Amino acid sequence: MVDRPPPPWAWLVLAAGALATAWGSPIILFAEEAEPLVKAAWRTGLATLVLLPFSARSLGPAWRGLPAADRWLMAGAGAALALHFATWIASFEFTSVASSLVLVSTAPLWTALLSPWLTGDRVRARQMVGIALALVGVSVIGAGDFRVGGEAWKGDLLATAGGAAAAVYLMLSRRLQRRLPALAFLSLCYGGAACWLLLGCLLLGLPLAGFGRQTTLALVGVALVQQLLGHSGYNLALRRIPAPTVAIASLSEPVIGSLLAFLLFAQRPGAPTLAGAGIILAGIVVAVTGRPASSRPT
Repeated sequence: MVDRPPPPWAWLVLAAGALATAWGSPIILFAEEAEPLVKAAWRTGLATLVLLPFSARSLGPAWRGLPAADRWLMAGAGAALALHFATWIASFEFTSVASSLVLVSTAPLWTALLSPWLTGDRVRARQMVGIALALVGVSVIGAGDFRVGGEAWKGDLLATAGGAAAAVYLMLSRRLQRRLPALAFLSLCYGGAACWLLLGCLLLGLPLAGFGRQTTLALVGVALVQQLLGHSGYNLALRRIPAPTVAIASLSEPVIGSLLAFLLFAQRPGAPTLAGAGIILAGIVVAVTGRPASSRPT
């Protein structure tokens, strides 16, 4: 196939996705009454319910047309997405929005690091340099939080784990996106993640309803804004825009999200967070640019 430039609508979807995702992180802080796992369940569950009327006709045939191996991949992708949301949202309980957003944005680097085992892609020298830079940045943020004391380091670990889980989700879903219509893919992924998260809430006995107006509106907002517009926008953009471009566009999230957290909650990033963020973002840009690596047949 001859490469064609992405259509204008794809760029608009990417821009809308980046802005919506950046807004979601501050919004979720308003859901003070809900536990992190409940927030994640609301986010994926409500998004699935909104998508179902639009994907219902294609959902059944799409699922029946999947080979058994791909159905297991879908289950794994849903579990990885659930783990991503659970760990990342929990990180806000311990660390700042700025640190959390920067550390969870390391997903492209985890993708490069894990891809030789999961997808057969070789790690290029440029990617190794980017990974090394990011590790330095993570160490700077972590050392700064550790010196300050408290439990911020726990949030840093959770956000980093969220980035790794996001990378696994992206790699597992790469083949599925080619085999499924866009809305069917999103409904199955979000629905699978919601099932895993709801199961976790039930096992832990966490309340799923009965919240005040502020928490309820925040839960609805993060599902509609960050999940449906933001996360779905990235997925749709990936069908027409190269992944490195989408990855670089996603770097606007920690910048915009940190600014909003400062304006709404007076969360001022410390010097270690700003320094580490700059190093990590530079590492991501280095890792996702340049010529793509070759892959083994899969």
